[in-house]
Order: sequence, then structure tokens, then C-alpha cells
Amino acid sequence: MSDLWDSNDPEHLVNSDLGRDERGLGKYVMSIGSVQADWHINSDYQLTAVTGFADIDEKRYDTYSYNPASAFGSLVLGGVTSWNQLSQELRLSSDFSGPLNFLVGGFIEATELTTYIQNLATPGPRFDHTIKGDTLSAFASVIYDLSDNIELSGGLRWTEEQRDLSVNRDGSQQPLNPESASFENISPELTVSWRPSDELTWFASYREGFKSGGFGTPNINQSAFSAAQDFRFEPETVDGFELGLHALALDGQLRLNAALYDYDYQNLQVNSLDNSNGLPIIRINNAASAGLRGVEFDFLYRPTSLPGFDLSAAINYSDTGFQEFEASCYLGQTQAEGCTLGLNPATDRYQAQDLSGSQLPNDSEWSGNLGAAYSGNIGGTDLGYRISADLSWRSEYNPHPEQAPGALQDEVTYFNGGITLYAEDQSWEVALLGRNLSNEFRAQSSSNAPTTGSPSLTGSTTSGGLADLVGSVNRGREILLRVTFRPSSF
Repeated sequence: MSDLWDSNDPEHLVNSDLGRDERGLGKYVMSIGSVQADWHINSDYQLTAVTGFADIDEKRYDTYSYNPASAFGSLVLGGVTSWNQLSQELRLSSDFSGPLNFLVGGFIEATELTTYIQNLATPGPRFDHTIKGDTLSAFASVIYDLSDNIELSGGLRWTEEQRDLSVNRDGSQQPLNPESASFENISPELTVSWRPSDELTWFASYREGFKSGGFGTPNINQSAFSAAQDFRFEPETVDGFELGLHALALDGQLRLNAALYDYDYQNLQVNSLDNSNGLPIIRINNAASAGLRGVEFDFLYRPTSLPGFDLSAAINYSDTGFQEFEASCYLGQTQAEGCTLGLNPATDRYQAQDLSGSQLPNDSEWSGNLGAAYSGNIGGTDLGYRISADLSWRSEYNPHPEQAPGALQDEVTYFNGGITLYAEDQSWEVALLGRNLSNEFRAQSSSNAPTTGSPSLTGSTTSGGLADLVGSVNRGREILLRVTFRPSSF
């Protein structure tokens, strides 16, 4: 496989183990890491440096068939994606004995994404996309004790990001407008905490957030651009409030947390994958606005009558929805099903639907988890053990960006468990872990299967044009063995 990973040549992909598999395969090589260094300058100051890197390569080959007999002879898709990232963060924090403490820092990052996809059965032109990004950020926060039981904290983050896009068709640069985009933002946050007693803390906070804009990478198999194309999408911003509490009960055996939240998004970024013309086209759209509000509650119970036993649970109710969003119709959607906006006079068919008030893709109204664990000592030794089991649950949701009803996923419960043996000085541990032991599968993204559905019926009054749907699902049952060493503890 070395030739495959060292080359972007489609011929190497077709002739690799991936290309010879009649079902279609994908292969990923991922290297991710970080290095953190802490310098305790003195009792009042600490300097922290964090360096991060990532190198991700993906090769894919797909016939979009359910079995070899149903493969489309003229549709064999192959592609390559590579993503590289290098970042550096520096933080200086204080630990004064007085009422005031602070944290200041900076962050820089450089990224590069290269990708292409091509129909290898009937090779057309190959479009290579490259997106380069640079990020520069500075941040600061202050914590001030107004009194013995009231604390005020606040902060600011300034961010400037640059994105550059190039598109080549068979080695020829294609015209773009714009080719570069820059985005700048200042996001504040403020929190007030009140501790009427050692067992109870109330807090209220206001926050703003920012997600950079950029460029989509529309993998297309068509003629050269006759005019400059615009693939830019705008930054996403959010602001909102939280009100909550942290409490101790039953003489400290029970820890409780609860919060109400209300956030509003502007220019919410919505990803979609359009396969209606046979080749995947990645689209990133900005919804006008969306809202996220709800309530969450969790607890941790450690009874003194049963040392080593933990019982925890959490539940979340989330009311999410587009406040304003004119979205593309899903393939085959009729006027009766809501495809009633954006009339195309040339075809007399509509192209868009109003998703205002609809739930956000991939969001469940209810979710929660429940877990229990028991830790103990193997008598007469310096060995400890931990046995744990938990479940997580979520209500139904739809992962399709245009809310195609066929993509609706039923509610689901996942079971996990584990057994861990460890040294009591924490120098090593061995864990046998089980994830998704119930072997449940749900789609986490959804799009149309190529060559299925009828674009000519979308936005008309005639039904029967719905596409087959494909998607990426969660991982199935996994049994893992994890071995951990901590040399500093020896």
C-alpha cells in the first residue's frame, strides 16, 4: 500500500487493495498528538505551552452499491483527502492569595486541506481543491472576589483567521472570486457566582462565540469554469445566557448540577452532501438564524455506607430549531411536501423549502445517561480494581440537512462497560473496555445515493422522485484492551 499513500495518482488508487475490492473501501491513516510544558515560575505564576499537530490522510473507493450485483458500471468513485495542522498556545496564569487572579495567552495555527474525488469508471476531468488557513488569537480572563461569597469573572478572545482557496482542473487553475477571505471577531464572556453556603453555588453567565467562515470544496466533474465561482461561506456567531447551580447534599455524598440555557445563532453553518448528479458535491450553507434552549441536570452519588461505589446520571432537554432558514428541497420533495419556494421559471418547478421552526440536524430533543461503578482493593496487595457499566440514550433525530423524512432515526440506547486493574500509586493500569455492547447502529449523517431519485420531479406536483439515502453510522460493538504507564509515578 506504500505507493497508494505516497501518490495522488488515480491509477494507483484503482490498482490498490481499495480499488480491487468490489464492495468499495476506505482507508485512513491518522496521526494526532500534543506536547504540554508547564513552568512554575514561582508560587504566583505559571507558564504553560501546548503544541499540537495532526496529519490525516484518507483514501476512498466506492461503487455506491448494496452488493456487487447492484453496482453501477459507470459509477466508481475514488478520491484522496489530506489534512495537516500545526498549532501553538502559550498561557500565563496567576495564583495570588488575594481577591484577583488572571490568565492571558495567545494561539497560532496553520492548516492545509487538499482533496479531490473523481469518477474512475468513466474518467472525466479531475478537480483538485486546496484550502490553506492561518489563525491568530489572543485571550485574557480575570477572576475577582467581590466578597467572601460573590465572585466575578470575565474574559475576551480576539481572533483573526485567513482562508485561501485554489481549484485546479487537470492542472489548470480555475477562476475564483474571492480566492481569499479573512474573518475577525472579539468574543466576550461574563459570569457572576454567588455562594450563600459551602454547599450551594448559584451562577449566571453571558457568552459570545465565533466559528470562522471559509470555503467549501465542491468536488465536481464538469467543464472548466466559464466565470469566477464563489464558494465562500460566512462566519457563525452565537450569544446567550446560562443560569444554574452546583450543590452538595447528604453531607457531601451527593453532588448536583443544574442549568438553564438560551443561545441564539446567526449564520449557522449547515453542511450537506449533494449526490443528485452522480458525484458528491459538498455544500456549506448559512442559515439565517437558529435557537438553542433547554435545561440540563446531573448528579454524582458516593454513599459513605458503601465506599468505592459511584452512581451518576444526567438528563438534558433541548429545544433547538431554525428561526429563519430557506433550504434546498430534498431530492424528490413535492410541493405538497413543502418544496414551494424559489420558483425556477425555466422548469416551472420550485427549488427551496422553509425550514424555519424545524429541529436542527442531528439534534435530539431528549438525551441522558446513567452509570455505576465500584472500586476496591485486592486484599493484601497494592492493586486496585474498578468495575463500571453505563448506558446513554437519545430520542429520535434526523441527520439529513434538508430533513428528508426517510432519514429519521429512532431513539436509541447504547450500553458500555469496563474492568480495570491498576497500581494504587497510579503508575500503571490495564483496562478491558466494551463500547456499544448493545451493537446499536444509527446514522450520524445522511445524503442521497448517486443515480437515485428524480431531480425533474423535485418541486413539482408529481410524487415518486425520492432518492435512496446513504449515511455514516456510529461504530458497532467494540472490545478494547488499554494499557497505561505513568513513568513519573514510579
